[in-house]
Amino acid sequence: MKLSISVPDDLWAEAAPADSSPSEVVQQALADMVSRRKPKSPWGRAPEPGVVEEYKESLDAVVHRLLSERKKLRSDGYRVGAVLAADTSMDLGWFMASVARLNPELLRAYITDAIAEEDPNEDLAKRIISLASDVAQLEAEWVGGDDEDPEDFKGGHHELPQEFLAGLVDALFDIWDVVERESSVSVKVSW
Repeated sequence: MKLSISVPDDLWAEAAPADSSPSEVVQQALADMVSRRKPKSPWGRAPEPGVVEEYKESLDAVVHRLLSERKKLRSDGYRVGAVLAADTSMDLGWFMASVARLNPELLRAYITDAIAEEDPNEDLAKRIISLASDVAQLEAEWVGGDDEDPEDFKGGHHELPQEFLAGLVDALFDIWDVVERESSVSVKVSW
């Protein structure tokens, strides 16, 4: 394939050694891009097919175990979401502001950020962390900061698994979908 492209001089100078041809530089850049992509088939990173065949039983067992763990996290999150939604502080105003106006990914990101905030007094985050522990026996992981004193929030934060939070958010959206279906007024948000 023959291409005609424009590249800023400073980018070219940084990317291309003085003795290289433009074709060589572009081909190497494309090869690097391809190597960073995920394989299109399962076990695509195996050095040779024989390795996969030899260890197929082990590979299948670990995939099954990890998928089961992820499914449990999602189910636990859904259960916590149902209990959280029953809290009277999660009123119509909260659902309209947080569920009706956001998509699931944005709400999950909002909750993730609330849990990671340096201010441990965020009510929503505290309730979710507490419910995760009480309902799902899942402790928020302390990441970074002072391992000696997890109450010292400087330089670290709490995290819950994203699969768990996805289940929690799924429960909130399912609840809101039922409320929307049963109500005579639909909340449509346009920005």
